[in-house]
Amino acid sequence: MILPFNNSFALILNKGLVVLCGCLLFAFTITALPFSTILAQDQHQFVVTESDVVFSSRTQIERFDGITSAATGSFNTETGHFRFEVPVDSIRTGNNRRDAKMREDYLLSEDNPYIKFNGLVQNWQSASQTNGEYIAKGTFSIAGFEREVEIPGNILFQKTENSENTTVEISSTFDIKLSDYNITRPRFLLVRLNDVQEVSVSFVLSAQSGN
Repeated sequence: MILPFNNSFALILNKGLVVLCGCLLFAFTITALPFSTILAQDQHQFVVTESDVVFSSRTQIERFDGITSAATGSFNTETGHFRFEVPVDSIRTGNNRRDAKMREDYLLSEDNPYIKFNGLVQNWQSASQTNGEYIAKGTFSIAGFEREVEIPGNILFQKTENSENTTVEISSTFDIKLSDYNITRPRFLLVRLNDVQEVSVSFVLSAQSGN
């Protein structure tokens, strides 16, 4: 026997469907909010995808460079926070014996595996994202010692070819004194390195995955 499908039953059914749809929409909205919040935070975060770091050392008779492309780091285009890390064991001068001596006797890489900088770009205005020269002020650490430093540098925003994506290029050249970090001037071939070492860094940064 077929029961009559009266108007009252249809009205109840419609109301039930409306309530169910409303609950599903509310649940979806609540679930989606944290993800959208994360996206909003991440869109300002850029991470190092390419790096070139050179430590230039001099003695009275020669100059040699310690080179690495293994640095990591990040730059936040909203806050101006900038950081990078250089694995000490990745630095190469072209002489294995010299590299080992530098790592073990002077940079103490077993206990201090990274050379680090962590700071803020001064007078940074996130809205403008203007190319130009800036000063980053923060903490530079090497061989377990830290110093407050100011590092000059250039920041350049570039549009990726055939894409709307933006990359950030950051470059800087600055000096450090070994004595500031309690590092005895290394001796090679009976002559010591100069106390002042020149550091050159060049980074290409891309938007963090998940943007």
